Amino acid sequence: MVFDYIFFYSLMLLPIIAALVFLHDIPNLIITSSFAAAFIFCGAVMSTGAPHSLVGALAALFTLLIPMACSFMNDMDISPFMLYPG
Repeated sequence: MVFDYIFFYSLMLLPIIAALVFLHDIPNLIITSSFAAAFIFCGAVMSTGAPHSLVGALAALFTLLIPMACSFMNDMDISPFMLYPG
């Protein structure tokens, strides 16, 4: 099940990356390529014989941390400090 998620998600990212290269959309290309690299890394870890729970946790962690890093880099921090104006 984890292999199917990683494999097919990576395959679905390839046409998106090709379209982003064609459109010269560099910021989204970097984000999408980092997702592809993360899932390829998870596939490589899985091929070494690591437990599927570890690979699943890594895939979930990457899908959590990459958008968090993107929003932090774009000054869209959603921490409790940003809730209070002043």
